[in-house]
Amino acid sequence: MPHSGVGLTPHGYIDNPYHSWILHRSGVLHTSPPMGLGWFYPDSRGDVYRAILRIGLRIGRETFYTAEDFENLDLASGYHSKNVISLDVPVGDVLARAVYFLAAENTLVCAVFLTNVGDDPVDVTVYAANELHRQAGADGRWEQGMTARYLPESDVVICRSFSEGIVFALRSEEPATVAFLGKSAGDVAKWVQSNPKPGPDPGWISNPRGDDICGAMAVRAPVEALGLTGDLDGLPDELKLLLDGGSGGNGNGNGHGPEPSPVLPEFADAGTVVAFTLGRGHTEDEAIANASMPTPQARTIYMTKAVEDREFWEDCPARRRLAGAVGARLAL
Repeated sequence: MPHSGVGLTPHGYIDNPYHSWILHRSGVLHTSPPMGLGWFYPDSRGDVYRAILRIGLRIGRETFYTAEDFENLDLASGYHSKNVISLDVPVGDVLARAVYFLAAENTLVCAVFLTNVGDDPVDVTVYAANELHRQAGADGRWEQGMTARYLPESDVVICRSFSEGIVFALRSEEPATVAFLGKSAGDVAKWVQSNPKPGPDPGWISNPRGDDICGAMAVRAPVEALGLTGDLDGLPDELKLLLDGGSGGNGNGNGHGPEPSPVLPEFADAGTVVAFTLGRGHTEDEAIANASMPTPQARTIYMTKAVEDREFWEDCPARRRLAGAVGARLAL
């Protein structure tokens, strides 16, 4: 159920209603620290595969991708229900919220909401990576390593096993500034830390003896200043909560800037939104089709889930019992 508190732990599950251990294994959706979430496809001996959609950020001159990068930041979950999880981090005057939800059985979406309450524009680059790990032979197929390639005509990164198995396609709503292919999550981390510039298309890569392959892309997203530091008057109430969390601080002890909050952001809110989609399928064409869900359709699904959460929370028996207990104590 949705929680109304700020600063929930930034990890956990969201529901995959298509998954059943016996009837239809579709994969468990779980976070992967610090700012990732993906399918963990199970087998009695372990995971057949893990396919993670991971987000990284470059805000100003600082880069945040690995756990070490986030050590001095207040990374938290400002919203977590069975439908949606938001992984939120304030950096200076910028609040970044990576909001994950399952738009269809084979379509995982992460919308990155960026809000700048300061007085000056901030240059932000959002990185998205698909980290794919397969346990060779776990699903009964012969495995011949892993491969990835970038398709410039469709601006899609493909990750898959070399011969058989599920295919994953990563794409962005906005054109990618630059793309990258690597043999491990560590390769992607080094690439992100290098502050990559646009260059030649990465083509393709193979990892013939390994179980891992990765593909990533970057989208530059300058965030305009709202000029709201210390003054949120005049904004809609939901946006005030989004920026301030109702406490007037950012939770890191410096007493200014935005803070993670329990409000689920809307695409119409002030700020910048960069959306990424990870699709899977039995063929490349199928994976690309699942990653290419029209943006209006994805937004409608997102808001439908938000409404479902809100209706559940308003009618939650535990919440009503808690409210009654608090009222009874106050009456004493």
